[in-house]
Amino acid sequence: MDSLPTELLAHIVGFCDHGSQKQLRCLNRVWEDLTSSHVFAHIYLATFEAELLSFQTLANSRLAKHVKKLTYFTDTLPKLSKKTYQDCINFRPDFHKFRVQNADKYPDEAKKSLFSSLHTRDDVFSRAWDAWQALPRHSLTKKEISAGWAVYQQLLHEQKSWLDDVQGQILQQSFSKMPNLTEIELVRAMAETRSTSEWPLWSRIRGKLLIGPDDWREQYTPDERQIAFPVTEHAILCLLEAIAQRNRALNDDTDSACKPVTKLLLQHQFLDHSSLISNWSNSLYGTAPETREWSFRHIGRLPLAAAFTNITTLTMWLHFDDERPIHYQAMIFAQLHHFLYAATKLQTLTLQIECPDQFDQDLEGFNGMAPSVNIFDTTTTIWPEITYLALSANVETDKLLAFLRLHSQTIKHLRLTDMVVRNVPKLIDQLPATISRNLETIFLRQLWHEGIEGLPHEEPQSDISDRDLCLLSHSTDFNAPYEKSVKAYLTGETDTKPDLSVDCLGRLGENERTDRIGPPTNTVFKPHKLHDFKLGLFDAWSP
Repeated sequence: MDSLPTELLAHIVGFCDHGSQKQLRCLNRVWEDLTSSHVFAHIYLATFEAELLSFQTLANSRLAKHVKKLTYFTDTLPKLSKKTYQDCINFRPDFHKFRVQNADKYPDEAKKSLFSSLHTRDDVFSRAWDAWQALPRHSLTKKEISAGWAVYQQLLHEQKSWLDDVQGQILQQSFSKMPNLTEIELVRAMAETRSTSEWPLWSRIRGKLLIGPDDWREQYTPDERQIAFPVTEHAILCLLEAIAQRNRALNDDTDSACKPVTKLLLQHQFLDHSSLISNWSNSLYGTAPETREWSFRHIGRLPLAAAFTNITTLTMWLHFDDERPIHYQAMIFAQLHHFLYAATKLQTLTLQIECPDQFDQDLEGFNGMAPSVNIFDTTTTIWPEITYLALSANVETDKLLAFLRLHSQTIKHLRLTDMVVRNVPKLIDQLPATISRNLETIFLRQLWHEGIEGLPHEEPQSDISDRDLCLLSHSTDFNAPYEKSVKAYLTGETDTKPDLSVDCLGRLGENERTDRIGPPTNTVFKPHKLHDFKLGLFDAWSP
């Protein structure tokens, strides 16, 4: 094969998987040169000493030019006793893979109603689950477990010992030496549901650590006293600052060799007082969020919002602890407001904000809505180039319509999922006139209506409270006449308004719908996801 033309070899390399490319790279110098641009195009990093040093070594080598994408896992190890650590070790196959391998014993079938499934243990899912639970968790010896425990203690110590002026500096300096790095993912493996221990980096670390994010996920506790270090937040701040510094250098023409970061994915869960709330505006080198008043008082200092000035594709997933006070959220949303408004080149935005109940009485000071609404409360166009907007964040109907109207000339794809919008009928009624004339695709699902007033339903059932009214619970893509009529109206195919009075208000499962067309959509082993908007590193939907 070495006798083939280099161009043909390069073409062959492009069709190989990552593992094969790494093996080819070891053959000789020719294959090394051909595969390096593929092997190092996407690298993975976590808050461990060995990973950080490898990142530094790569940045100081000639291979740094090949790096185009960085995935930084911000997960931190929980504090475990040795017994709990041993209990976490689990090398059983993923449950869904186990079921597929034994599909003849546990065939998939249409899922029954939620209430019937809660009161039975003789269904196919329960039998498969019990069989999977009966599998041995591992076959490790005591010596192997002790070695894994030593690795765990070492890694835990490394994370606790993170210093901004040591590890933080290494991270930022290494980033600055990768001129073609234009895409960054700051993600939490624990934000996903399963199979994360098999992901790149984690699968390798798990070989020595013996546990992965899937195994320790349940060991996290809401007790903030047991969450002892803000490593996650420091890593995020380090990289945001590094991006901001690169943007400043580009604007000043002091580093024309580097390309700007244009794609950013950020996952973060605000768990305790050590979270970004305490560091967001006091980052490592005196930077601060960009506000008009702050800028006037601190001329020349670099705002973190500068990290977003060249972003064209932004994905953000933020989750708040239910017990945090509203002023805590308000402070974070104020920072988020500045970040998003600085992203004037934004073309694609995917934003999911998971908060506790947004309509408690103590929120009246925020016009009855959580502060997330303020992000979209504007009288001017914020993103003149935006074409794709996907939201899962509570926004009041009038403010959302006004925002969409301002951006209606450019938005071609709109997705609204699991949102409290207050007045769903009004939103559906006015969307076509507001934005649909330029849309190519639209998707609505689980839009929550506040209060019974405004609904076309004459007598909602007594078991439905005025705060549990969900319209389009099965989405505008559901194969039934009602959903088809809503989508036809929203896309401008017809001027006939849909009859919202037939909406089941979230009271029926997909398979319980008598008007459903086609085979069951919700099966036992592929359960309907309430939060299908959930963002993930590998299973997130994308435009």
